[in-house]
Amino acid sequence: MSDHSEIRDIQKKIHETIAAINALVPAIALARQVIEFDSDRRKQLLARCAAKHSELASSMSMAESLARSSDGYAEELDKLAQSLKSAYEVQAKWQALMARLDAARSLMALSRETLKQMPE
Repeated sequence: MSDHSEIRDIQKKIHETIAAINALVPAIALARQVIEFDSDRRKQLLARCAAKHSELASSMSMAESLARSSDGYAEELDKLAQSLKSAYEVQAKWQALMARLDAARSLMALSRETLKQMPE
């Protein structure tokens, strides 16, 4: 049965979750930016690498092919992929915290209603 200690425990979990959410705000802002601009970042990387090969190539498509096959491009692309992975991990953690907060709020409401209905 619900009692005041259960409600206090739920309130504590809500406060802990809110603190975790607040601590994650800067990271989620950066993660959203990384996710939103990932395509642009990959295009910029290809353009930079292709520019290095443009003098050797007879066409821009050949320069892009040379750029894609270069080790530098692969390394930088791996770095971008890692940052995107990290961004998705932060986003997943954010979503989990928000779900935890919603669940705790629901439990709090249920506990309060149960206490109201209990005979004194």
